[in-house]
Amino acid sequence: MAIELKGVKKLDKEITNMVRLYICDDIRCKFSTQFCIDENKLYYSLFMDEEVDKYWREWLKDTYGNRFDDDFSLFVLTFLHEVGHYFTLDDFDDDEQDEYYAKSDDLIIDYALDSEKTIIKKHRAYWEQPVEKAATDWAIAFYNKNKKQMKNFYKDCMAFIGEFYRKNLAA
Repeated sequence: MAIELKGVKKLDKEITNMVRLYICDDIRCKFSTQFCIDENKLYYSLFMDEEVDKYWREWLKDTYGNRFDDDFSLFVLTFLHEVGHYFTLDDFDDDEQDEYYAKSDDLIIDYALDSEKTIIKKHRAYWEQPVEKAATDWAIAFYNKNKKQMKNFYKDCMAFIGEFYRKNLAA
C-alpha cells in the first residue's frame, strides 16, 4: 500500500522559490528519491546516506583542501552540485558525455558483493570524472563566494522541510 506524502507540491514550490532567490532563476525543483538534474528540473531528495556522505566529505577535503571546510552543509552543496551540472554540462562535447555515462556504468556499486575498500574506490572514481568534478568545482566556488546567502538558503529550506516532516509524521 503506497502512502501519499502531504504537502509535496508546496515543498517543491518553496524549495524552487529558495533556489530562485539564492542561486538561479531558471531551475524548478521536484521531490524525488535522489538528487539529479534534467534540463532545468532539479530533483532533490531528503534521504541522507551517512556512509556516502562520510566518503564524499573525505573526498571533498582531500580534493579541495581549505576551500572546503566542515562549515559546508552537504545538503546545500549537493543542491549546488546539481546546479553546477546545469551550468557546466555544455562545456563537454557529446563524446565526453558518452564516455562519462559509459564509465559511470562501470562504477555501479554492489553493496552485497563489493568490499568497503572497493566501494570507496568506486565513489572516488565517480566523483573524479570530469563531468562530476566540474559540477563540484562550480558548487565549491559558488558556495565560497556566497557563504552568507547559502547559510540563509539552508535555514530557509530546513524550515520548509521541517514543516513537511511535521505534516507527514503527525499521528
